[in-house]
Amino acid sequence: MRTIMLQLPENKRYDVIYYALDGTVHANYPALLKTTVVYQPSKFDYRQGIGSDGSSIVLAPTTSIPKALYSCSNVPQSTSTGGYREVASVCNTPYEFTHVFLPCNSNNEIYLHYPLSEGVYIYGGGFSGNGNAVDAGMQFSNTYDDWALFVSVNKHQVSNYTRFQCNQTVSLEFYPLSSQTLVLYGTGYTDSGQFMQISQTYAVSASQGWSDSCGGCVVKRVTSLAQNNFLNFKDGSFAGIDVYANPLIAWSNSLVGYWNGRYPPLYNAATWTNYYTGGYYSYPSNDPSRVIVNFVNGGQETDGLFYHG
Repeated sequence: MRTIMLQLPENKRYDVIYYALDGTVHANYPALLKTTVVYQPSKFDYRQGIGSDGSSIVLAPTTSIPKALYSCSNVPQSTSTGGYREVASVCNTPYEFTHVFLPCNSNNEIYLHYPLSEGVYIYGGGFSGNGNAVDAGMQFSNTYDDWALFVSVNKHQVSNYTRFQCNQTVSLEFYPLSSQTLVLYGTGYTDSGQFMQISQTYAVSASQGWSDSCGGCVVKRVTSLAQNNFLNFKDGSFAGIDVYANPLIAWSNSLVGYWNGRYPPLYNAATWTNYYTGGYYSYPSNDPSRVIVNFVNGGQETDGLFYHG
């Protein structure tokens, strides 16, 4: 834990959680340990909207890509357990930062027709140099009408019970700290009104292809209304739209970066424009009434999903 703390920038050492390869959890404050849950295969918590089936998130889209198909210069569209909008960066960019708006059920911005089998996820993460996927961002709780940080890595989903208010714009930052450590840094206001800055760090095997320089790595931004073991894009569910079906999930101030050769790793970040974008993907494809996108540029757009009849 001390090594991880020293590697992190000083301004990201407030609340730090570390998930080791052996499944143990460590934190710089004991109270943080009580906020953490690691989901093993076949376990699921419907109230939180989180789970794992051993190879992917139960409710979030599976973003794994067959390694034989993976190329950072032409990232294939991810497979999915539901509808989504995804933006991927160009090669050799393992760092991302973004702001994103979190909608509310109580404001009629989210409706799940099957609340035990559907979920809303807004996340980043990316693909390592050999195609291993990580999903890292926010998951919605239909029960509590709020959001929590999650990461899907090492065939498990790790979530934090610190609940973030809906109807706010939060920041998300993702990058490899080394070939064996990944970082998700999230900031925003909790349900209690406290401003939180949480660094969730994750141990990974060096063989997964992550590193600070991370040749071949790409990062991504995803908006998803996922479904558990079924696809029904006409069930009436929606996520991140207003009463006129205008999208509300606004991605803004997005940055993408590459390693500057220093250690601990620092990244030269640039505004995420079309120049730094390797691909735009919507699923279902060619259906802009269901995957609704107000596009500005590679790092700025507003998304929503609507499974209308």
